[in-house]
Amino acid sequence: MIRSEDRAGLRRRALLGAALVGPSAAFITAALLKYGLGVSLFFEPIERLSRNPAAWRVFNLVSPVVFLVGSLLAVVLNGLVVAGFQLRRVEQTLTTTVTLRLRPGLATTG
Repeated sequence: MIRSEDRAGLRRRALLGAALVGPSAAFITAALLKYGLGVSLFFEPIERLSRNPAAWRVFNLVSPVVFLVGSLLAVVLNGLVVAGFQLRRVEQTLTTTVTLRLRPGLATTG
């Protein structure tokens, strides 16, 4: 059973994960709509941005960081919710234990 204060922390992590992966999901959705279905409505702001060389340069520098780092942080944050890591020394050996907690109804993003 998850306590209410734990549930609030899990909810915050899930929302933060969704916010971090949101830009990547929006970009991929816009690209799929434009190039897969021919609906360019959501991709037009990016096309307008590409017409301004200075803004396009900034977009090309910032977007990989936002998309890749944001998605990676979302995976790590939500991975911490469902996985436990333990490192201990047993005599002359380091032992690592990875535990996955399966909780019904726990939604993770990433």
